[in-house]
Amino acid sequence: MTGSRTARGFSLLETLIALGLIGVLVGTIALFVNQLAGGRAQLRATTG
Repeated sequence: MTGSRTARGFSLLETLIALGLIGVLVGTIALFVNQLAGGRAQLRATTG
């Protein structure tokens, strides 16, 4: 019975860690895309 409990705990921790990593990746990608969009907008404004 304890084995199943530990397995559940590990699965829960893994899911939480996975969600955290995914959130960080999404946040970093969003910031990167925003920076690229801002740079392009500035280039268009200066060149246009």
